[in-house]
Amino acid sequence: QKEAFRKNFNYDINLSDDLVDLYVPRFILQPIVENSIVHGFIQLSYDGDIQIDIQADDLLSIIIKDNGTGISSDMLSKLNNGIYKTEKYGIHNINQRIKMLCGNEYGIIFESNGYNYTKATITLPLLREQQKSDE
Repeated sequence: QKEAFRKNFNYDINLSDDLVDLYVPRFILQPIVENSIVHGFIQLSYDGDIQIDIQADDLLSIIIKDNGTGISSDMLSKLNNGIYKTEKYGIHNINQRIKMLCGNEYGIIFESNGYNYTKATITLPLLREQQKSDE
């Protein structure tokens, strides 16, 4: 991503060893991280930071937070209500795919104050890779 977008950014992934074999649908993180770089970091005069935290209790939560320019309240509402769509692969398609694969109670929720961060929380069921391949 650094090469493709010619942006300076740092990233950190926090994942404990006991979570590495949990099921995560393919290609759900890349568009969110790419949006942080393309939209959130475009006007920054400093390096962008992306933090990815993976946590598990009763559910699997993947939290992607950046220090970019944020999302307007109007766009945030559209994203969280599933009414923002473009011709590109995008967030809407990822959310729909998660719901189709895992159930309507799972998906992505966004938070932002509109000027200095965006946080996406992906909620998934707690499934081990072996359980998923057995279905």
